[in-house]
Amino acid sequence: MTDLFKLQARSSSIFTTNKFRDNLIPLLENAQNQILICSGFVTSSGIKWLKEIIKSDVKCTIITRWKKMDILQKASDLESYELCKKFNWLFKTVDNCHAKVIAIDDRYVAVSSANITNYGLGLIPVSNKEAGIIKERDPGDKEFFDDLIDSAHTVTNDEYLLIKDWYLENKVDNSSSKIPDLPVKLRPDKMIASQHLWVKDFPLLSFQELSNYNKTDNVLKHELDMLSIREYNYDCVNKEFKNTYIYNWLKRTLESHDQGLYFGGMKDVIRKSLLDDERVFASDLTKLLSNLYSYIKEFDYGELKITKPNHSELIQLNMNH
Repeated sequence: MTDLFKLQARSSSIFTTNKFRDNLIPLLENAQNQILICSGFVTSSGIKWLKEIIKSDVKCTIITRWKKMDILQKASDLESYELCKKFNWLFKTVDNCHAKVIAIDDRYVAVSSANITNYGLGLIPVSNKEAGIIKERDPGDKEFFDDLIDSAHTVTNDEYLLIKDWYLENKVDNSSSKIPDLPVKLRPDKMIASQHLWVKDFPLLSFQELSNYNKTDNVLKHELDMLSIREYNYDCVNKEFKNTYIYNWLKRTLESHDQGLYFGGMKDVIRKSLLDDERVFASDLTKLLSNLYSYIKEFDYGELKITKPNHSELIQLNMNH
């Protein structure tokens, strides 16, 4: 194990797909107590690979996001839950899960771009080109993992059966942009959800830009994925934006600011909540917040109101709603 960390460093060098997987295997094999695995996408092939490595007496928790488009497109499959249930592993969801991280006992943390899938783990000849590191667990990591668990929902078998029926009913029709909601609300187990954000939670385009967007690229893919729709449709966007993580984060944030927040004050709150490197998002924060406000102005659900009492916009909860 000592060969993993060079020159007294507390983390490895950056590994490619296969090297990351190969260096992860002995850590998983030697786990004594518990393993927590967080991945945006999880498939049964990834769970089977993990089961072959992890000892049967080690507690294992899987966290993924399980959005309706993930399930319909099998980016995450339902069989992964069935296997976790069979192995007596906990299966949890976090709606805005983007992290790919594995915590092994209280000793190691593996962070990578790889999902727990054939492509992410390099289990097939033509795989994704991933990158990752393995590091010793630091006391400062506790806040991250506590927040992750607090914002997670433990899927029950009854919920799974409802979702399975929903999947069987909807998997055939790939033509409609209107996708029925999941039959269950996968809300966090704890009453207070995470207040943390990623840049990916925000719309990258304003509503007006999205409505006129004519490219098929990663920006459009991000917007459709955020809204859980297949293609742009005004009515669908109107319905789904209200369900996004960022819209509900905004409402929760304003609950603790009775007088509302001016544009600059909201930027400060976001800056403190974002988990991305500040150097990455600082120059784009004004644009991201403006994008968010454009949806609120367009749809006017009545829950929030944006006014301009002076030179700056003020956003507040609508107490009359």
